[in-house]
Amino acid sequence: MNSFDNIDREYAYDGELGAVWSPEATRFAVWSPETESVELRLYHDDSETEPFRTEEMHSENGVWKAEVSGDLSGVYYTYAFTRNGNTAETIDIYARSAGVNGRRGMVLDLRTTDPEGWERDRQVSLGDYTDAVIYELHVRDFSPDESGNFTLRGKFGAFCEKAVNGFGETIGLDYIKKRVFYVGSRTNSIFKSYVISNLVDALIIFVAMAIGCLVMGMPYPMLLAVVCGVTNLIPFFGPFIGAIPCGILILLVDPVKVIWFELFVLVLQQLDGKPHLFGGSMGLPAIWVLVSITIGGGLFGIPGMLLGVPVFAVIYLLFAEFVSSRLKKKKMPEETREYAGDTSLFLDGYEDGSVSEEPALVREEKKGD
Repeated sequence: MNSFDNIDREYAYDGELGAVWSPEATRFAVWSPETESVELRLYHDDSETEPFRTEEMHSENGVWKAEVSGDLSGVYYTYAFTRNGNTAETIDIYARSAGVNGRRGMVLDLRTTDPEGWERDRQVSLGDYTDAVIYELHVRDFSPDESGNFTLRGKFGAFCEKAVNGFGETIGLDYIKKRVFYVGSRTNSIFKSYVISNLVDALIIFVAMAIGCLVMGMPYPMLLAVVCGVTNLIPFFGPFIGAIPCGILILLVDPVKVIWFELFVLVLQQLDGKPHLFGGSMGLPAIWVLVSITIGGGLFGIPGMLLGVPVFAVIYLLFAEFVSSRLKKKKMPEETREYAGDTSLFLDGYEDGSVSEEPALVREEKKGD
């Protein structure tokens, strides 16, 4: 018997295989270098027991070929392979279409299956084939949980079952649907809150800047207010970014007033409650607002500074829920105050109730004493 390396080397073939249809004739080709003979069998339908026509195929360096005249579109076919005196009938592994359960291949004019407007369709260019994968899941891995009440565990039927696990939690496809809708809903809520909070804050800064510039007699007060209000959409650093061109504009007209303008911007930003405004609307502590802006800006520049906060808020929410669910399963406290004495740095204003100055483990030891 030839080794696989020898077969690849001696019988390499780069031509077209399968059933290639045309109105005048159909060419059949199958690669099977170890086979002694191959018979092509044609059937009118998938349930027919005997072929209405057979053709002996001829070998060309391991590729068995046959050509049948006429329009065979809609005709079913199989190959009968003979080797070492044994014959086995099977579907063409290169078939472009097949009958029920893939028992027989089908010759088909694929143009008859084209939807309306197909001739105008163009293939999407992909940087990598994995870009086309939306979600990949193994059928067996979908329902392996032994605590779940699946009756068709590891099979396609499990996708249609409503199941729960040993903790009474929804699992299976219902969980995926529930989770997708939940995450989508929360994401929409967070981004909506972020946009509204940001616009409200920018409007407040615009009004304050307009009033302040008019009172101080700054040149082009409304223009300065608009620039500062728009750049204020970028959390933390936006006002200072806007102050630079405004300062240059004032410098060209009245250099002395530049100092007063920059001091006014600095004071206004100290009074700005954007971190707490964001935190209150999205459930994100103020310190994480600053972290998200810093990381987002460092990785993606201005777009990262604009979208870093809501994206981080979604990640923060999902991670917090994941940790909470794991702690709940282990029957451990879910509140941060149970594991740290002073959480004001991270949770200032976001937890109700008093905070003990001693960690839970220290309090337990004292109780033991």
